[in-house]
Amino acid sequence: MEQLGWVLVSGLTMGAIYTLVALGVVIVFSITKILNLAAGAFLVLGALLAATFYELGFPLLLSVVLALIIDCAIAAILWLCFLYYPYSTRVPEWTLLLITATLGIVLTGIIYIAWGTTPRALPYFTDFSPTVAGVTIPPQTLWIWGGAVLAVGGLFFVFHRTLLGKALRAVSMRPLAARQFGINPDHMALLSFVLAALLGGIGGVLIVPLTTASFTMVLGMSVKGALAAMLGGMDRFNGAITGGLVLGMAESFAGGYVSAEFMEAIALALLTIILLLRPEGIFGIREEEYCRK
Repeated sequence: MEQLGWVLVSGLTMGAIYTLVALGVVIVFSITKILNLAAGAFLVLGALLAATFYELGFPLLLSVVLALIIDCAIAAILWLCFLYYPYSTRVPEWTLLLITATLGIVLTGIIYIAWGTTPRALPYFTDFSPTVAGVTIPPQTLWIWGGAVLAVGGLFFVFHRTLLGKALRAVSMRPLAARQFGINPDHMALLSFVLAALLGGIGGVLIVPLTTASFTMVLGMSVKGALAAMLGGMDRFNGAITGGLVLGMAESFAGGYVSAEFMEAIALALLTIILLLRPEGIFGIREEEYCRK
């Protein structure tokens, strides 16, 4: 039972991080129909920026806030410089996909040049570590769970209770009709990319006290975020949440009960089988159902 408790805690923790990245992927895809393969880079960038500010003597809270602001600003600059014109001129989607993949590679290189190979970390936000059913929960774990819940709740509030969220939803469903009502899809696309960076950055600053951060995390987080989004359904927020949690749990159970050395390979193999059986994802709409609608 104690081992099961550790497996569940670990699965929920990593699942929460994957959920944040997957939500960013889903938001960008819903608005732009672009699969954002640079999502993991913003998670790592936010984590490293926060760690750097803290090392320079900034208070922890200010380090986190500055890191998230810079993360979002870099996302906005990259969109305006490299994605705005191709997106606004309606180039093929595979071209935009290659651009986001290239941006992820470039950001990885920049992270490597700026921070090298030495992992960076932040201290635990608090030292509180309760024991439940014989399992001592690490201090940062509660912050990860709580931060993920608040981020997801805030996202749902924005999309369902604000005019800005309604504009984003309108563009995701009917971009041409939204333009006729005065909503600029290009502006909403920029906002979606920034929101994805913000969610990734939040995941980065939450996880870095527990695991540290380095440039080697970029590829794994980008792939797992995209996989979690596809697993749940690329057009569903609840799908991203489910996909992230399922991926985190699959890795944790594979590592706890099969092999820690191959836990990622085992988890990805299981998820690949699921996607082969249901390519549109758990909550995704089948093509024939979409056509009927």
